Amino acid sequence: MEFDPEKIYWQAHRGGGGLEAPDNTLYAMRYGWSLGGIPEADIRVTRDREVVCLHDNTLARTTDAPPEIADVPIGELDLAEVRKYDAGRKFRADCAGERIPTVREVFEIMRSDPEKLLYADIKNYDEKLFPMLLDGFLSLARDYGVASRIIVAGRDYALNCRFKELCPEIKTMQWIGRTPVEGCGHSATSPQRIFSDSISFSCTFTPWMVLPAGCTTSPWPSCAKPLPRSERASRSSRSAHSPSRR
Repeated sequence: MEFDPEKIYWQAHRGGGGLEAPDNTLYAMRYGWSLGGIPEADIRVTRDREVVCLHDNTLARTTDAPPEIADVPIGELDLAEVRKYDAGRKFRADCAGERIPTVREVFEIMRSDPEKLLYADIKNYDEKLFPMLLDGFLSLARDYGVASRIIVAGRDYALNCRFKELCPEIKTMQWIGRTPVEGCGHSATSPQRIFSDSISFSCTFTPWMVLPAGCTTSPWPSCAKPLPRSERASRSSRSAHSPSRR
């Protein structure tokens, strides 16, 4: 399955976890897929170069790891240690037995079903871990033949571009909040041209902040840019006289 630029896609945050499933587990991924969504997997890498799905930098919140391990950064632990601990029991008793999944496991499921897509939120952007994450993630995506069904998202513009340079079939999404975009210097409150397959805003749009035709939450070459002042006033006036929606 390829992304359709005419279709609206929705993301299952943390795989569909947090409220209805233990986040970033295979249980959550399958749940998100079952609803017709694109599960989000937060991507980190272990000390022994295994790419895994984990939102936080430690095991403390989502697993039953003991105190001496729970607060150790994931990049300082080997996969064998990470996999010892239950990642479902703290969420709900019937989810017991889940483990921090590897990206390899997620891609294995995707390979068997071409309809499954994935939103990958890159977490390790530091100088030490990012090269290992980049190499491992892309190698697996190619090996399993799923690169064209992945959206890679993150704050660091330059490193997001690195994914695209090394694997053009992967789709990219630039995350933009109220703070400057790393590697780009722009923020959502001061929009500029940012070239990515898609963009994600983590703030409220002002009336004059628009996306050009063709820019959607599905992958599509796009940029964010401000409206001319004359058109801002026109749109603001129309908004002020529009009937309220209930």
